[in-house]
Amino acid sequence: MNKTEEKWATRSGRFGFAARGVIFCIIDFFLVLAVYQADVGESRGLGGALHTVEQPFGARLLGLVAAGFFSYGLFMFVLAKYHYRNLK
Repeated sequence: MNKTEEKWATRSGRFGFAARGVIFCIIDFFLVLAVYQADVGESRGLGGALHTVEQPFGARLLGLVAAGFFSYGLFMFVLAKYHYRNLK
C-alpha cells in the first residue's frame, strides 16, 4: 500500500470505528436503563439506537452515522484485500 492509500485507509477506519462506538454506546445505555428499571421492553437494538439518534439531533447526525458505517465497510474491504494479498 502506498502512502496515500494508507492515509485514506487509516482515516476511513478511524471514522468508521468512531461511528460504531457512538451507536454501541447508545445501545449500551438502553441496556443499562432496562436493567435499572427492570423492564425488558426498554432494551433496544441497533434500530432503536439509530431511531434515538434521529429524534433529537435530526437527519444530519443520522446521515453522519450512516457515512461512518459506510466508511467502516470500505475499511473492511481494504483490510480484506491487503490481508488476502499478504497471504499469497
